[in-house]
Amino acid sequence: IAIESTLGTGTTITLRVPVVRPPRWFFPVIRLNRVQKVVILDDDQSIHSIWDKRLGELGVQDQSFSIVHLHSAQEFSEWANSSASILAEAPAPLILCDYELIGEKQNGLDLLRGLPPGPALVLVTSRYEDPHIVDMCINLGISLLPKNLAPFIPMEII
Repeated sequence: IAIESTLGTGTTITLRVPVVRPPRWFFPVIRLNRVQKVVILDDDQSIHSIWDKRLGELGVQDQSFSIVHLHSAQEFSEWANSSASILAEAPAPLILCDYELIGEKQNGLDLLRGLPPGPALVLVTSRYEDPHIVDMCINLGISLLPKNLAPFIPMEII
């Protein structure tokens, strides 16, 4: 912080904030291809609504997007089993997956672990500071997004 003041002229306050690299696991921006599929797995309907609102703000209804809403591990497994060809497409579908699925034996990380690794796999969780989860995501090539940032993460169509 620097403060410069000149009597009769005014005061200038300068605040310098260093640029810090985000953690390796952090998913800083959602970039969607115009024909990319988006898969949302969360047991909380309000999170689906947040993603729908965010995607709507991008004008996805005017694009060739396909949005798949899933609410349980079983729905996700059934979708993944029937979508092997979709998972191999370019661009790969963006999968936004909750970690904690209430009443489920598997968590979101377990489900993503069975898919081909890539930048389109994102674990959306409030447990982003758990070292075990962070290490598993890094080792599996899965990005992490703190759930509280879902309404604010920058999104763009490329």
